[in-house]
Amino acid sequence: MVQSVGIDVSKGKLDVGLIHSDQTTENLQCGNDHKSIPSLVKALQNRQEVRDIPIVVEATGGYHYGITFALIEKGFKKVFVINPIITKKHLSSQIRKIKTDKKDSILLAKIGLLENLHTYAETKQEVLFKRNIRLFHFLKKQLQQVSNRLSSARSLNIENDFEQETLTETKKNFEIQLKKVKQIIIAGITVKIPPIKGLSELHLKAIMSELGNISRFKNHKQIVAFAGLDPSIRESGSSVRGKSILSKRGSKTMRYFLFQSAWGVMMHNEKYREYYLKKRAENKHYYTCLSAIARKLLCEIYHNLKEHEYSIN
Repeated sequence: MVQSVGIDVSKGKLDVGLIHSDQTTENLQCGNDHKSIPSLVKALQNRQEVRDIPIVVEATGGYHYGITFALIEKGFKKVFVINPIITKKHLSSQIRKIKTDKKDSILLAKIGLLENLHTYAETKQEVLFKRNIRLFHFLKKQLQQVSNRLSSARSLNIENDFEQETLTETKKNFEIQLKKVKQIIIAGITVKIPPIKGLSELHLKAIMSELGNISRFKNHKQIVAFAGLDPSIRESGSSVRGKSILSKRGSKTMRYFLFQSAWGVMMHNEKYREYYLKKRAENKHYYTCLSAIARKLLCEIYHNLKEHEYSIN
């Protein structure tokens, strides 16, 4: 009888590890595509006991969504999607660090027996919305690169420059696509919370999307850690191994929007402006002050969301 299942995800394939009640293990493998995934789900369905046991999938660059939603849609009750950090923690605790896809899938199955995990709760609509947020972030970075190169090309002051023409057209296309994505994002979430001066509607909804269902967080400290804005302290006994720095775990996209928002509220919100000046008076670096504002802002958003309704359309 199967006790736990682990699925190691890569771009092209899925390695499945099964742990039986007698502690023996078994491995399966299939392609990670729309043709192969149904066959794997059907094979698991044929094992009746699997429906009520932990199935642990490691989040892998978006490639895990196919198998995750296929399992949930077929009625599997305990599907867990975990951060690779959890896998790394268990791998580092092993004396022999043998890393293969088959071994990783068995390790994921073991994690399902050892860790107190939360079942995956995101809907396809929420995932699609989050991907739009990340698309906006991607296009924004590309637009900045194109703008910088165009500025450099224009400094040469050469007529009929093909590079300038190409970059100008590319810049216009990026701006058009950014405008479209922005409209989708703003229309995508219905929210009724008190406005925060200096925080744009776009940035608020982007941060909300990255946070997802806030009921899974017990307090503001968990939210801060999820965003990677908690300090990473390196100390051992009397030895201090450098300054406290941000852990930078979690979503890079959310940190981008939080820091953009932190600058906005610092400039236009009296409360945050005073907080910034207080930190600067303590001889804190500009970036450190901005990080502190980002944490404070995130906590305010979290408390507002706890008291008001919102939904992804």
